[in-house]
Amino acid sequence: MVTGQYQLQVQNGNVVLELSGELDISSVHGFHDVLHAREDEWNGHSLEVDVRNLRYLDAAWMQVLLSLQKTVNETGQAFVVRAVSPDVAKLFELCGIDGHLRWEPAAAETETAA
Repeated sequence: MVTGQYQLQVQNGNVVLELSGELDISSVHGFHDVLHAREDEWNGHSLEVDVRNLRYLDAAWMQVLLSLQKTVNETGQAFVVRAVSPDVAKLFELCGIDGHLRWEPAAAETETAA
């Protein structure tokens, strides 16, 4: 069984979506329900997706990220996936979304590359 968590936090106009664990298609519907219920809080704001504690996500969740990026960018706001581990970056690459999704590597990865 794949288990993961998501948490949407809105504080002082900053919207952060934290993804952790292992996320698969079974949690996408519930996530969409949360997004819809809280749309007034996050829609029209920049969105940072923090994946520092994410170990795995499947293609359904990659589509969620791409759709969120499109929605946020259409309102003229910024979107970024932060703290991407080498394993998750490899998943992005294997699925062909690394060039379509705005993301930044985890700090340790950045320091290693410097």
